[in-house]
Amino acid sequence: MTQFYSSALGWSIAFSDSDFGLVEGEGVRIGFGRIERFEATPWPERDGAKRCHLDLQVDSLDSASERLCALGASQPAFQPGADC
Repeated sequence: MTQFYSSALGWSIAFSDSDFGLVEGEGVRIGFGRIERFEATPWPERDGAKRCHLDLQVDSLDSASERLCALGASQPAFQPGADC
């Protein structure tokens, strides 16, 4: 996950091992920790526990989606606000 966010954000990897990673850039640090037996939740999950997420601003949503998917992201069929 550390490599993905480093590439996605253009930030450097400050630390990475098998249980924890840290990326940093533009005066911000984001840490990631391994969760044993983690299972991704379905999207959208309206009744589940709150999760952390990042909102990113991009110039072109199509270009950013293509680039991030090439790095390993997935894009659910449902996208909030897609019909706006």
